[in-house]
Amino acid sequence: MRKAPIVLLLALAGCAASPPAVGNSKGGVIDWFGTNAKAVHETADNHCRKYGKAARITEMRAVAGGHVLFECI
Repeated sequence: MRKAPIVLLLALAGCAASPPAVGNSKGGVIDWFGTNAKAVHETADNHCRKYGKAARITEMRAVAGGHVLFECI
């Protein structure tokens, strides 16, 4: 009986995260899947930080199936 709330919380926790960025030291892309803009910015910043750079969002299509493009500066 107590497993249902735990499973529900785990499922909801996955909705808040942004998918990983795919790219290199020049920039990358993040698939949009209903996350919020703040999470997308954090994901891009985390990606660029690996290269000692900061992220700048260049395109954000905030619709289902959309994507976010960013460059590392």
